[in-house]
Order: sequence, then structure tokens, then C-alpha cells
Amino acid sequence: MKIVLVTVNSRYTQSSLALLYLEGIAKRNFPEAICLRMEFHLGQTSEEIACAILSQEPDLVGFSVYLWNIEHTIKIADYLKISEPEIKLLAGGPEVSFNSKEFLETNRSFDFLIRGEGENAFSELLASFSKKNASFSGINGLIFRYSECIITNPERESMEDLDSIPSPLQLGLHANDKKFLHYESSRGCPFSCSYCLSSITRKVRYFSQSRVRADLDAFFASQFQMLRFVDRTFNLDRSHYHPIWEYIVKNSPPDKRYQFEIDAGLFEETDYEFLSTVPSGLFQFEIGIQTTNPVALRLCNRADRTEKIVAAVKSLSGNSGLHLHLDLISGLPGDDFQSFLSTIDRIALLNPETLQIGRLKVLKGSPLYLEAENLDLHFNPHPPYQVIRTPGFSRSEISLLEEFARLTELICNSERFPTFLSAVSKFHGGFTDFLSEVNSCWKKSGLNYYGIPLQKIFSLLSGLCLNWSNAEIFHQALLHDFMLGIDFKSSPDVVFPDHAKYLIQPAEITVCSSGKSYLPLSRLRIYCFDYDFLDFSKCRHYIFYCRTEKMNFFLGFGSSECVPEGDCLLIRDCEKGFRLLSSDLLKEKKEK
Repeated sequence: MKIVLVTVNSRYTQSSLALLYLEGIAKRNFPEAICLRMEFHLGQTSEEIACAILSQEPDLVGFSVYLWNIEHTIKIADYLKISEPEIKLLAGGPEVSFNSKEFLETNRSFDFLIRGEGENAFSELLASFSKKNASFSGINGLIFRYSECIITNPERESMEDLDSIPSPLQLGLHANDKKFLHYESSRGCPFSCSYCLSSITRKVRYFSQSRVRADLDAFFASQFQMLRFVDRTFNLDRSHYHPIWEYIVKNSPPDKRYQFEIDAGLFEETDYEFLSTVPSGLFQFEIGIQTTNPVALRLCNRADRTEKIVAAVKSLSGNSGLHLHLDLISGLPGDDFQSFLSTIDRIALLNPETLQIGRLKVLKGSPLYLEAENLDLHFNPHPPYQVIRTPGFSRSEISLLEEFARLTELICNSERFPTFLSAVSKFHGGFTDFLSEVNSCWKKSGLNYYGIPLQKIFSLLSGLCLNWSNAEIFHQALLHDFMLGIDFKSSPDVVFPDHAKYLIQPAEITVCSSGKSYLPLSRLRIYCFDYDFLDFSKCRHYIFYCRTEKMNFFLGFGSSECVPEGDCLLIRDCEKGFRLLSSDLLKEKKEK
């Protein structure tokens, strides 16, 4: 028997953890069978994908179905069934676990469907195929087509022994062309957020510490750069998550990174103490704030822990070991446009590395889906089921927030404009007022919201800020961010025609021999700005940049007075110019 497991990812960089589990089960429990995993992406046509599957001559094709790929998957299945009617087609995943019988009745190309967690049902299905007189009636969680009838077996209880699932990491099943892996150390969520499918099954189950440590060891030895934990709330049980953190900090190679979805409102003082010891950039935290509107939180069955979460984020934001990703959702019941703008403004002040402004998805099977009519939520009936209008948000307001979300991705989440955004926060009012100005300028320029060259964004912001009060602060801050860019292809004089007035000419610079041996003078640029970007109240700020063959980087700074050695990479040397520190010290600080 030949089995092909298939999914269509939202983009090439994504990967499917569900298929890895199923592949491991097939290879462990049915070694005589041939099991092949094929992952595609939405950039490929359904016919192209179907032909690739058919080239493997499978007996059974199993699809992992999500809201982003269900329409693509149905087209692929129809092509397969028309081409080879004898192939058996199986569907599973969150998008088909609700109204499963109706899905099979509507989509006649599929022969089988597994609801909910699929590992055990999939194993039993393969066992039935291996028998001469295959019977599927005893497989809980399975729905199947028998002649012209749809047979619905009883639902299956959630798995208790998660360690019984083969480990993709330890089996080496992951594709080698990805930079990150998805991983789970637990399943389930104790909370009941009405827009989330995890609220349906609230029981939380954990993989054992020994299993997680063995998986981490396999990740440490791999070429992958990031491990993304998909636990719905990673920091629920301190006896579970703290040993994992401690093991990572103690044993992880320095080139690895780890991402966790956490509830910052659950943190205790011991968490902050431990996280203060985490090496720089090791952990990334995704924190779902969603909204600060108490009415919306109540209607979505979320506890109102806004103040505690905000305080936690403020404490965490000063930790260089952490990268913070904050999530907001527009269109929630009980929320409204002006209130949500206030939420954005408040959360933007926390200066996260990533601020994601998403739109409510009314997912099939979620409690909110069942209450949508009573709440007067109007949403797209087709994937991804995003809300179109609500009592608190008009269609045009929802569209405007979508534009704000994209501008936030391009300007804030790109981490290209930190100094400029710091100046905006300090001198230019609310973040949404800034977004509104940029959006108006964006539309007047005839730009779309995707695939914008970085140079174009710099040019637009440069022209925009010249009309503001304190224009010189913004202009210099933007030039500083430009000089920090590691991959821009244009010279600063293209975007900033008057940048030369800040540049100190080479004739004014003296460089000691030890420094010159490491940093050729021709690649060194020194600017004298009117502002110290670490403290805008200070003036006359010298900034040093070095250009190499591959990148530009910020070396250091000096004030109008002498700076003691060790405080920065470059210092001012009396009135004649500037002197580089010794090359050894320079290398040491650059590596740090």
C-alpha cells in the first residue's frame, strides 16, 4: 500500500506538524507500507499539485485541511478522483472537523474524514486497509462513505498519552529546506475565548519532560534555526514550562531561537527573575492582548487582565533576551472603531518588536460562530471567514484598519525604523494619528500595500515628516535608521538629498594605525546630528557607521565631550577629529 500525506501551506516557508505525526505513525506501525509526505503552498495551482500527487501512484491520499487551503484542497481532490477513481481520499484537520457529515455529502470526491485529533484514528484506518475484508465501523472519530450513505462513527476521546505519538524530531522526518520547525509540548487550552476553536476542548495534556528534553536534544543537533512552540498557552503550569526554559538556556547552541505563545497575565516574580538571565534574543514571546475594551473581553469570555498584561509587557520589554510580539483583533463583539483605535495607541506605546493587528475570523464550530446572528456579526461565508461589519465597526472602518495593519507590518514590524518611530512616539502624538497621516500620503502616491521597496518607504516618510513641527528631529532620525540598514541598495543621497550637511568629511578625520588595519577609512562614515537618539534632550551627537562589502552597521557614538574608553566603540579625540579604539577591542564589542 502506498500512502501520500498532503497539505497546502499558506506559504513556502510553512510546514505541517500534523503530517509529520501521521508519517511517523505510518512508518512505525506499518513498515511494509510506503508513506510519502508532500507539502505544497498556495502559489502552486491545484492541477500542478494534483499531477505531482498522481505521479506517485498512491492508493490513499490524506489531506490536512485548514481554512487557508480548504478551497485549494477540494479542487485537488476533484482532479484526483476524476483522474483515478480508485484512489481513496481522506480529509482531516480543523476546517473539516465541524459539520463533517455535511462536508462529505457536499464534496463527493472524499471517501473518509477524521474529526478532531487524528493520530489513533489514522492508525486504525491503515490497519483496516491491511485486512482482506476491511471494516471501518469500529473506528471512533471516522466518518466514511459507504455506497450512497454517509456513516458517522462515534466521536473519539482526546488522547491522554501524548508520548505515544512518534517524535518527528527524533525520527528526522523534517524537511531540510526550512529554517524553523513547529513543535508542541502540550495540547488543549483551559480558557474559553469564544472566537477560538481551542475553547471547545478545554482539557490540557502534556508531553513528558523526558520526551521534550529528547526532542530538544534533536533540535540542538539539527541545522534548523528556530523552534516555534504551538502550545495554546505555554506558561500555564510552572512545573512544566520552567524546566523546559531552564533546559534550553543551559543547553541550547547560541544560534538557535525559541518562540512561545504566552499569557503575560499569568507571570509571577520568579518568571521575571529567570527571564532576566536569558541570553540576548533567545526567546520570542507571542502575547495575545486582542483588545483593552472590557465589554468586548467579557462578550468573548476572556478575563479582563489588561492592566496586569500591560505591566508585564513593560517589565519584559526592557529585557534584551526577549523579542515581544503583541496581537490585537479588530471587529470583536462589544468593541467599536474608536475604542479599538485607543487600544492600538495604548499598546503601541509599549514598543513591542512586532505589533500585529488582525481581523476577527468567525471560525466554523467556534462558540462565536454559533452566536454570530444574535451578535449581529456579518462575516465572509468563505475562508478565512473574516468579519465584514458589526454593530461597532462599519465596513469602511474595518477596511481602514486593514490598511493600518499592513502599514504597521511595513513600517513597525520590519524593525527598519526604530529611531524614527521613537521620535514619533515622543513628539508626534498617537500612533493611529501617525498611521492615518501615512495612509493618506500612501493613497495620494498611488501605492499598494504589498511588495513596496524599502527605499520607497524611506522616501515617503522623509517627505511626510518635513511638514511636521520638529521636522529636523524626524529627518535626522530617519537618516540614522537608513544608515543602520544592512541590505539597502541605494545611497543615502538618493533618499535624503541634503544628508551631506551632516557628514564629516574624511579630511577632518584622523585614524590610528591599529584601527585602520581593521576598518579601512574609505568605508567609515561619521555624521554629526543635532540630537542624541538615545536621549532626544541632548544635542550635538556624533554617530559612526562602517560599510563593509555585505552590510552597514552602527559602530557607536560619541558626544561633543570626550567619552571614556570602553563606553563606546569610537570616541572623539580632542578637537582634531576622531580616533578608533584598538582593533581588538573593536572586534570584541562588534561580536557582542
